[in-house]
Amino acid sequence: MHRNQAVYWISPVATVVLLSVVFVLPILLDGRVSADVLETMLWGGFGFGFATAVVSAVEAIVMQVRAGQNIFEVMALQRRIMLFMKLGLIPFFLNGGLLIAAMVLIAVIPGVILISMVAVPVMVALGWLVMMSGSVWAICYVANLRRFYIISAGRMTFHIVMQCCFVLDVIDAIALFSQGKPWVSQMGIPLSRIYPRYPIR
Repeated sequence: MHRNQAVYWISPVATVVLLSVVFVLPILLDGRVSADVLETMLWGGFGFGFATAVVSAVEAIVMQVRAGQNIFEVMALQRRIMLFMKLGLIPFFLNGGLLIAAMVLIAVIPGVILISMVAVPVMVALGWLVMMSGSVWAICYVANLRRFYIISAGRMTFHIVMQCCFVLDVIDAIALFSQGKPWVSQMGIPLSRIYPRYPIR
């Protein structure tokens, strides 16, 4: 991998750490800091986490556009970051899902239903945006698989749809990663025979 490509790991790692660790802060810091300090840390963690998620998605697109002759190294990096983000954000989505479920349950309480009607859609939308920050890497990856005729157009569309759905995106990312390398065209010809720059490793 090109040395400068290591920079692209910064925002994915920051996103996973900020958004997945922030949920355990109340447990780790219970009684050690004031409620105001804890609230500030939580909102700060979420805010920076969402910001790095956006940066990660932008970087995925920039890397895709600027890949050039390093396309196969880029594909290898896309494949790894895709899986890292999907698995790394599981704690965030599990806790977020539980929080949304709790909001739905307490909606039966008079005076709370209006809060839930506003909060739940907003939380789902924010969660979807975070999910898509990892899905962008996967979508760029499958676009490259299609570019080199490793997969069909129909299968590429299938993967893109899966990447836009909660839970299914993780299953799809694991499936894509497990197929691994070496990449082989639909005709069964290893890309190393077609493209000299294909990294054999």
